[in-house]
Amino acid sequence: MSVDYNIVRSIAQYFIEGRDLTFNNTLFKSSTRNLTKAGFTVEHTTGWLGPLNSLFKSGDLKKITHSHPNRDLLFKELTKDPIGHLIAQPSLIESLFYDDDMSFLCENGTKMFIPTGEVAENSLRDKFAAVGIPVRANYSSEEAGLIAAECKDCPENFHVAQSNVIVEVDNRDSVCRRRQQTRKGACNPPAFVCYSLYPL
Repeated sequence: MSVDYNIVRSIAQYFIEGRDLTFNNTLFKSSTRNLTKAGFTVEHTTGWLGPLNSLFKSGDLKKITHSHPNRDLLFKELTKDPIGHLIAQPSLIESLFYDDDMSFLCENGTKMFIPTGEVAENSLRDKFAAVGIPVRANYSSEEAGLIAAECKDCPENFHVAQSNVIVEVDNRDSVCRRRQQTRKGACNPPAFVCYSLYPL
């Protein structure tokens, strides 16, 4: 039951922001096992709204499981369908677009980049901005689902999903961290403690 709730709560963010549900979702998942010679496998699903597919029309889901993908073959696969919402690890995108030319994504229907598992650095965000593709990160976990969603009006700031979690900021060592990091020119963000309101 909590799995369905987590899926629906994540989807709710699309409604809250007024995102177009008819765009496809292209989801990248890394794998440690050996895959095909191309370094990836592809699964297609009609609709990406899970339990809400029967209520709302949505684009399709293309799930690409990868392990050291062949860049040319992967790009060929991505040209088969409009990308829509690109959901992937920032490090994968950086390795695929090492030449800084993100026009391929724009030309193949990418409407938004949703980074997962890692922070999208400002340099990567700037590359997306240069081709007019917005970046919208989520902070989530397998157990609690969506914890916070990046603000569409104030990038790199997040709105907590208050319907299913309580988030506390743990600043106990932030003063020490600030003193240490000031010398290095960077400051680590405070730690977060998250409590699920929904029984697991």
